[in-house]
Amino acid sequence: MAPARFAPLRLLTNPHIAPPQTALLSTAELSEPAFHPPRTTLRILHPLLPFWPVDLALPPTASPLPISLGDVLISLHHALHTRIAHVDWDELSSEDAERVTQAFTRRCRAEAMQSGVPAAHLRDREVEERNGGVRRVDFLAGLGGGTVFRGLVREEEDPDGCVRVNFA
Repeated sequence: MAPARFAPLRLLTNPHIAPPQTALLSTAELSEPAFHPPRTTLRILHPLLPFWPVDLALPPTASPLPISLGDVLISLHHALHTRIAHVDWDELSSEDAERVTQAFTRRCRAEAMQSGVPAAHLRDREVEERNGGVRRVDFLAGLGGGTVFRGLVREEEDPDGCVRVNFA
């Protein structure tokens, strides 16, 4: 979920074998219903980001389609790449702010490296990314939440239609 460009991957090999082999998810896979039985509304929570739930509600149609895997992944990606507000930053302890800053720096550097710009322009690309500000994904990575999507789980105490996202 960390890269700014949405490109959902499926892990093909053991994640502990470096480098792991991946493949892009197909359009057919992204179109599959995300739940059985199918759902048309959903709230996704993460324990490290309780103040930023991700709500999915598909527009009403004559025959409502269920929430698909693509709907879930796109919504999570969009939510995690939303810029934070100053008040969010102010809530962090100095130790957490340092960890989030380090995650922000790593993300900006990685975005520059993956952008494909010539080496002479990497610094400019990194500065451009930094100018976009701290994102929720930086909070997640900095606070130890991981950024590799591992699935959704429903806890016993969660109300109907509410699930928790699991990242590694």
